[in-house]
Amino acid sequence: MGDPNLTASMAGIDAKIEKLREKKKKMQLRASERFVRAAIEAGLLDIEVDEEDLLKAFRDVAERFRRPATKSAATDTHKARSAHKVSDGAAVGHDER
Repeated sequence: MGDPNLTASMAGIDAKIEKLREKKKKMQLRASERFVRAAIEAGLLDIEVDEEDLLKAFRDVAERFRRPATKSAATDTHKARSAHKVSDGAAVGHDER
């Protein structure tokens, strides 16, 4: 009949494929939950957005993050993230205590 080693090897490969499919599904679920949380925090649930416009906006965001960042752009982004507003509206990058 067939080679038992080949059959066992194929069964092992099938098992690995199934485990990888499960792992991929879990990773996709975690990623989707992450994006949903970000959308909620950004206030996207509070606005009416056409599906086509929403998809275009997501594609624009994806393209923005796929582009290699220049050093100055990365520095500007870091500064913007670390800055916070104080009562007079001036942005500072550290706590003034």
